Amino acid sequence: MKSKKLILASSIAMALALPQLGSASIEAQDEQDWLRKQMGTVKSEDQVVAYYVRYNEKTKNSVQSALIANGAKINHHLERVNTYSVTLPANQVSMLNTIAGVEFMEPVPEKELMAQVVPWNIDQFQARDVWDVDRDGNIDPGAPDG
Repeated sequence: MKSKKLILASSIAMALALPQLGSASIEAQDEQDWLRKQMGTVKSEDQVVAYYVRYNEKTKNSVQSALIANGAKINHHLERVNTYSVTLPANQVSMLNTIAGVEFMEPVPEKELMAQVVPWNIDQFQARDVWDVDRDGNIDPGAPDG
């Protein structure tokens, strides 16, 4: 009886995991390819960095004009928090300190794409306990194969 429950649980887990796993890995690969292409178009001497720039509400227009005039590209305007997300050449970062009305600035944190090797629901339903007891990544001899 216990083995039938484990087989059922593993079958359900695999059925739920396989469609998501395939599309997620394809999407992640597409994003990685896009990022590589973007990074390849930037010359090393023209390194571009991303910053959040918070401004005083009264100086919104003058800060925007100064950013654009100094070679910054405004990517997003976060109105609720009076902040611009900008990209600019690395050698222009010190210019942000000279703009009147800038209250705060910080680099945008870099994110790395990460892949999930084993989908979360495989272990939730203890599916590997059925076919890979020693967790070495290989199906154990004599394990049910569905």
